[in-house]
Amino acid sequence: MADIPDFVFRATLPRAALRKYGITDHELRGPLWHSPIYGRHCFALGETDDPTRRIRNAISVLPSDGAISGWAAAYLHGVTQLDGRAWSGDLEPVLIALPYRRRIRRAGIETVRAPLPPGDVTVTKRVRVTTPLRTCFELIRRSELEGAVVALDVMLRHGLVTLDEIREYVYDRAGWKGTPVARTAIDLADPRAASGPESRFRMVWQIDAGLPRPEVNCTVRDPSYRFVGIPDLLDPNVGLVGEYDGSQHRALGQHTADNAREERLEALGLTVVRATSIDLRAGRPRLVHRLRDAHRRASERGGPRRWRV
Repeated sequence: MADIPDFVFRATLPRAALRKYGITDHELRGPLWHSPIYGRHCFALGETDDPTRRIRNAISVLPSDGAISGWAAAYLHGVTQLDGRAWSGDLEPVLIALPYRRRIRRAGIETVRAPLPPGDVTVTKRVRVTTPLRTCFELIRRSELEGAVVALDVMLRHGLVTLDEIREYVYDRAGWKGTPVARTAIDLADPRAASGPESRFRMVWQIDAGLPRPEVNCTVRDPSYRFVGIPDLLDPNVGLVGEYDGSQHRALGQHTADNAREERLEALGLTVVRATSIDLRAGRPRLVHRLRDAHRRASERGGPRRWRV
């Protein structure tokens, strides 16, 4: 294999193309090669669920008038938080946008057959992908509401689209499947969310618990305008704070800093509710109860307001 170009070991190619480089059918049946898609082969190096590898596999069957879309297009545009791994832990298929006359049936690939004008396609890393705006549209119209908000938040955070742009884009495609969910997601989106779980926590706060829309990652100061902290969620009217603790908060140093910040917030009369991934999954009903109870207690707390936003 010394004379085989390096790109061959990074690509997913048809059998005929590999034969040109001296790779025999016997070798392709061996442990060094893998067939992730019928009729295509790649060097068996790395994890099969790696997003780059999965996108590469889909590119190998991409027709000249199609485009990679959905999470895979967002990933190629630099949004690596959208890596094809669903909140449930399952792998999401790679989405390929195709004109109506086209059809692809391959494992791990899903197609959307709809108008694909030239203005909705761009070339990134030498691959035809949907533009950030079309990518965002496909993400939010093909997801359930919470997932759509998560995807839209991250696209907004990366500056790939604006709320006005995606709102107009959805309005112009009112008859397309999934546009009601897309419109609702736009109303709920917030580019200040720092992560997907923070966005999900906000949906529990607003949708499940029915609490007023919170401020997101705003700066809280004391009466002397000294910096106190930047809570994930804040209802400034009653003084309720929501904090999401990801895996990084388990480290001793981070946990210590979290405790000190929580004490400073509570010293100003704010009520703090903390949540983890367990609370957003199996513990969601309990989290809803905790939020509502904390909102009631914060509303009943008397005395002057001692925090500034």
